[in-house]
Amino acid sequence: MHDTSSPLTLAATAGGGAREAASNRREADAGAAAETRTTGIDAGTAQRTLAHAISCVGVGRHSGVRVGLTLQPAPAGSGVRFKRSDRPGSATLLACPEHLIIADHALILADGDGTRIVGVEHVTAALAMTGIDNALIEVSGPELPAMDGSAQPFVFLIECAGATRQTAPRRPCPMPTAIALCRGALAARIGPASQGRLVTDIGATPEGAFGPARHAVALSPEALRHELAAARQPLTTAALEAAQERGLMRGVSLENTLILDDSGPRNPGGLRFADEPARHANLLALGALALLGGLPMVELTTHGASHALLARLLRQCGASREATVVSPALEALTPSQFVGTQA
Repeated sequence: MHDTSSPLTLAATAGGGAREAASNRREADAGAAAETRTTGIDAGTAQRTLAHAISCVGVGRHSGVRVGLTLQPAPAGSGVRFKRSDRPGSATLLACPEHLIIADHALILADGDGTRIVGVEHVTAALAMTGIDNALIEVSGPELPAMDGSAQPFVFLIECAGATRQTAPRRPCPMPTAIALCRGALAARIGPASQGRLVTDIGATPEGAFGPARHAVALSPEALRHELAAARQPLTTAALEAAQERGLMRGVSLENTLILDDSGPRNPGGLRFADEPARHANLLALGALALLGGLPMVELTTHGASHALLARLLRQCGASREATVVSPALEALTPSQFVGTQA
C-alpha cells in the first residue's frame, strides 16, 4: 500500500501500473460490503475520491511549456477543484459552469482574481468515467498537460491511484430543462431523457481528410471509458497553421494530437477508431457535462459543436435550471432545426 503523503508518479511501466490499477479495483470491491455496514450508505450511492495522490508531467497544447499535474484526494462534498501550484496562496477553483469562460480551442476555468486553468476537458471527463466525485487537481502552470491528446492517460492515473468511498451519499445532479444553442452550422442541445446519452454528428473536413460521422454513447462510466477514453483531439493541418499564426497550439505534435491532412491521419498507426474524431467530439461534450457535478439523466446532442458553444451551453445550464424548453424532441436534429439562442 502506498503512503498517501507522497504522490505516486507516472514513471512505472504500463504493465506495472495496470497490475496496480487492477489490485486497487479488487481492494475497493472487496471492501464495499463492509463499508456499507459501517457507514449505513450503500456503496453504489456513496461519494468517491482518490485513494492516493498521483502525478504526471506533460506539455501544454497551446503553450508548448512542460507542466506538472497532481491528482489528489479531496473531502466529501468538495467537488472537483483545480489549484495553481505555481501561484502560492491562490484559492482553489471549483470546476463548475459558472467558472467557464468562452474560448474556441479549450474549456477554460477562471475566477475573479485572474486565475485561469486551460484545457480541463480531458481531466473532468476522466473523473466522470471513473466515478470520482471529489478531487483536487494541482497544476504547475496555466494549462493542463495534453498527454497523448485523449482522456486515457488520466483514466490510467486514476485507476493506478485507486478510489475510496466516502461517508456521504452522492447528491442528485440538478436536471436542466431543454436548452439549445446554435452558431452558424454548429449546434448543441441538452435536455432530460429517460436514458442519458451523448450524440454527435460531425461534418467532413475541408481538406477531405475525414468524412461525416455520427457517434452515440450511453452515459454510463463503463460505456464512456470503452467508447471515448482513447479518442484523441483531431486537428487538420490547415487549422493548426491558422491557430499557430494566432499564437495558439505551440505544443501540438503527433504525440498529443490526431493530425489530419488531405491524405488522412499523419500519425503513425493512423486512427484508433474508424470514427475517432466523432468520438472525441463526444469526449469533449462529456468533459463539459461533468462540470454540472455529476452525470445527469440527459441527452446532449451536438453538431460540430466547438469548445465555445459547449461553454455557452453549460453556462446557461448553470445560470438557470429552469430554462425555457425550445423543442419537445431530443431525436437527432439538423442545425437548422435548433431553434435556440444564437451563441
